[in-house]
Amino acid sequence: MTFFTVGKDITTTVPLKIIDLVNGKYLYNGKFTEKASDSTMIGGIGNKSVAMKALNKINEQITSVLTVRLPEEKPVAVAADKK
Repeated sequence: MTFFTVGKDITTTVPLKIIDLVNGKYLYNGKFTEKASDSTMIGGIGNKSVAMKALNKINEQITSVLTVRLPEEKPVAVAADKK
């Protein structure tokens, strides 16, 4: 018995903007694009695994940007003082 499979490719793009509300400036303004591949049996409905692979890669990239761009502590007192 042989299983026939078909390859699936997906390209996912996620825009991301991080805004410093205290200073009114962008900390990050860009997008992440990732391509992923998977396969499924011919005639099958398909699967979400190929989309999840791409989104998981993008999540890793977003996490790395957030750890670098966001401050250690949120300056709540400073934001409240400017009002």
